[in-house]
Amino acid sequence: MNTAHHERRRNPRYRVNKDVLSVNQDILAEVIDISKSGMACKCLTSTDKPLIAITEIELLNCELGTSIESLHCRMVRSSKKTISGAFTSTMIMHFSLEFQNITSRQHQQLDQFIKDNSLFKSEESLH
Repeated sequence: MNTAHHERRRNPRYRVNKDVLSVNQDILAEVIDISKSGMACKCLTSTDKPLIAITEIELLNCELGTSIESLHCRMVRSSKKTISGAFTSTMIMHFSLEFQNITSRQHQQLDQFIKDNSLFKSEESLH
């Protein structure tokens, strides 16, 4: 039986340094990992707040002062986990976004953003 990990992603995904955020008008999220075609994030949200489709985000590194604006995307996966204890109306939401209709300039910006903000070991090399 072959137990080798099979990577389904088109591009290697890289863990990012702290202070990398994804922003849209409704959600401020911490970026967990990123590739040229998408990323995974997590954020705190209210249990009674409906999930709104994310179609455009801005990537930020507050420490370096760098950003990429107007990245079109679609949510491909999401999950929520309730926080136990005092914060019963708060949940942690994990979600994955796929970039869509990225311009050549944004591709260049993403390449540089990944170089500047990643720990530069792809997720597939960790398996």
